[in-house]
Amino acid sequence: MDSRNKILSSDEIVRRTAGRETLWLRGRFDPLLAHHARFIEKRKLPGTTLVIVVEQGEAPLMDVRARRELAASLRAVDYVALDGTPADVSAEMLDDAEARQAFIARVRARSGAAD
Repeated sequence: MDSRNKILSSDEIVRRTAGRETLWLRGRFDPLLAHHARFIEKRKLPGTTLVIVVEQGEAPLMDVRARRELAASLRAVDYVALDGTPADVSAEMLDDAEARQAFIARVRARSGAAD
């Protein structure tokens, strides 16, 4: 199955998950790291549908489309929303700024680049 089929409008996701336990997670996932994959895997409970909302954020390292496709490729992710979180849906925010900064620092250190 092409994981891009998991990327749908929020309205379509709400329609498909009606009556089911659904967890919405928001984050930048920029870039999508092993840290994110482990966090998502831990949040996925049996019988729960897991939806990811990829936030744009400032000065992205990766295009939002690429980040959506990477998120959709994770086994624990059932859907990725194209257009944010619906107003009547509660979403847990993944604060990944620290992980992003640590990643950037590691890349710079390995490449010999200065901050």
